[in-house]
Amino acid sequence: MSEFVNDPMFWINTLCVIASMTALHLISGKTNNERNTGFWITIFTQPLFFYLGMVTGAWSLIFLSSWRAYESVRGVLHNPRTNFDKRKK
Repeated sequence: MSEFVNDPMFWINTLCVIASMTALHLISGKTNNERNTGFWITIFTQPLFFYLGMVTGAWSLIFLSSWRAYESVRGVLHNPRTNFDKRKK
């Protein structure tokens, strides 16, 4: 276990996974504020995924992180500015 804890890539990967799970939870939220926060978390963590792909040679991770960053920017731009709430019908 200690060889994993001493590896900086382990901590970068752990941070990426935790941030991704948090962002997915927020993006599926009920308010625009939650969704917007989730999109921004995704935008800020995608360079770490891109870096992991570059270091390990995982070209699919590079492509997917670029695509996810693009989709998150698109989500920020298309998220309604009004205070929309899914709970209200």
